[in-house]
Amino acid sequence: MTHAELVARAERWLLNTIGCGVVLTEPVTLGPEIPDVIGWKDAMSWVVECKASRSDFLQDGKKVVRQHPEMGMGCRRYYMCPPQLITVEDIKERQEGWGLLWVNPKQVRVKQHSQIFQLDGCGVRSETRVMVSALWQTTEQLRYLDVHGDARDGLPPGPFWRGERWFVYWETEAKVARLNAEIWRAKYGALSQVTGIELHAGRIKRRPLQ
Repeated sequence: MTHAELVARAERWLLNTIGCGVVLTEPVTLGPEIPDVIGWKDAMSWVVECKASRSDFLQDGKKVVRQHPEMGMGCRRYYMCPPQLITVEDIKERQEGWGLLWVNPKQVRVKQHSQIFQLDGCGVRSETRVMVSALWQTTEQLRYLDVHGDARDGLPPGPFWRGERWFVYWETEAKVARLNAEIWRAKYGALSQVTGIELHAGRIKRRPLQ
C-alpha cells in the first residue's frame, strides 16, 4: 500500500471506528510536527502515523517529538502499516506507549492499543495551531460564499487551504478549468482587496493585508 492509501484508511478508521467528530489529514502549520492523520473525539485527540516502508518508520524515530514524547500531539498515538512491516516488539523498543494498526484490504487490525499520553505546553500549542488553521480555512470559505453565493452558476466555488499553498477547486460539471486571465481578474478583483489574496490566472498566493 502507498502512503496516500494508508492515510485514507487511517482517516476512515478514526471517523467510522473510533467515532471522531473532526479528522484532518496532513495539516501543515508552523509547529514542530505534521501528523499524517489527527482526529478529536470529545476532549481526546488521536494521531495516526502511516508508514509504507520500514525505513520511513526508522527515520520517524529521529524526530524531536518522538525523542521527547511529551512534546508531541495526540492523547492516543498509533502507527499504521501493512502487516508485519512494524511489529509490537518494534514499538516497545522504539516508541513505548504507541499503538499499532495493521492494514489489509478488508480490515484494520489493532495489534496494540495506545496508552494515554499527557500533553505538555508544546503539544497543546501544536494541536491548537492545527485547529485554528482548520477553523480559519472554513471561515475563509464561508466568507467567500457569503459574498459570492454558492457558485452553482458555473463559477469556481472559491479557494480553500491545503498545506502551505492555495488551490482552487472547479466542479467538474461546470467545465471552467480553463478560465483566462481577463475573466479571472474581473471576477476576483474585489475578493483580492478584501482578503489580501493575490489572484492570478493559474495560481493563488497570499500577500500581506495593508
